[in-house]
Amino acid sequence: MRASARWDDAAARAISDAEAAAGAAGTQVATVPLLVGLLRARDPVARRVFSEVLGDPEAAADRLAEALSSGRTSLALSRHYVDVLAAAKARAKAAGSPLAHAAHLLAALLDVQSTALDDALAWLGSDRKALCARLGEIGPEALGMRDDPSAFAAQPR
Repeated sequence: MRASARWDDAAARAISDAEAAAGAAGTQVATVPLLVGLLRARDPVARRVFSEVLGDPEAAADRLAEALSSGRTSLALSRHYVDVLAAAKARAKAAGSPLAHAAHLLAALLDVQSTALDDALAWLGSDRKALCARLGEIGPEALGMRDDPSAFAAQPR
């Protein structure tokens, strides 16, 4: 995470949890550990989306964390992970928000292509399209984010 990145508390926790999950599994910090972090985040948008599509977010996070394996030789940040962080910050900036929120992070995660993420979502019984649709249905007004529609503009794939 670059020092100039500004994250709200839930997004910062998701990133920290992603790095911890990857470290515990001895695997690369990538989109699937970030999904684990977002599942564990106490963000109302992410929790609502995950709860309604996947069921219990904590149980899903635990299942994924247990399934992470050290199939990588590099523990560097993956290109997709870096792309997600940059896209989340770009969404926040476009919305005029001084902080990137977990909703920006979730929308960016769903927008950046990653076969590993697609496989993990399928393993949990869902896909990007379902999560994007639910995120779009919730909309910014329902969550008090009237001035920030950027996180809700994820396009289903």
